[in-house]
Amino acid sequence: VGFVALLLLPAASAEAAETSGADVALVPPGQVVRDDLYAGAVTVVISGTVEGDLIAAAADRVVIEGEVKGSVTALTPELIVTGTVGGSVRAAGGTITVSGSVGRDIVASVWRIDLGPDSTVGGEVMFWSRRVDSRGTVEGNFRGSASRINLAGSIGGRVDVTVGRLTVVDPLTVGGDLAYRSG
Repeated sequence: VGFVALLLLPAASAEAAETSGADVALVPPGQVVRDDLYAGAVTVVISGTVEGDLIAAAADRVVIEGEVKGSVTALTPELIVTGTVGGSVRAAGGTITVSGSVGRDIVASVWRIDLGPDSTVGGEVMFWSRRVDSRGTVEGNFRGSASRINLAGSIGGRVDVTVGRLTVVDPLTVGGDLAYRSG
């Protein structure tokens, strides 16, 4: 199965799994993909809606400024979520930046994670990273390993991390235990 270029027009909709393999894989505002989307491109941009899962491999970045109703699996140097992911985010690569919402979990092996003050994660955050900045709302547990972690905001569950340096940078509320190992 090969990849085809994907540039969907605003009024069209897709009924089956869609594939893309272009410089830019774009789902424009108003466009609805009614199934899973498999995208391989230099840049993947979701400004419309993907009703299924997004599976993306991008040489530069994956940007979700619209809505993915399912989960996102991404292999990319940069994953940016300013919109909504209804399911989980699973990523490997360079950086994850979230200022939107993720309905379930974030599971990541990346260089850096930045959960901004307006970010919400409905499940847990599990990571293997160099640096993690979490200033938003995580409703579940927050666990993983990083060289440096900066925490603020709200974590509804337990914090369980192995870290070189843990810093509480602004007010932080933790609903469960806070356990950390330095190493």
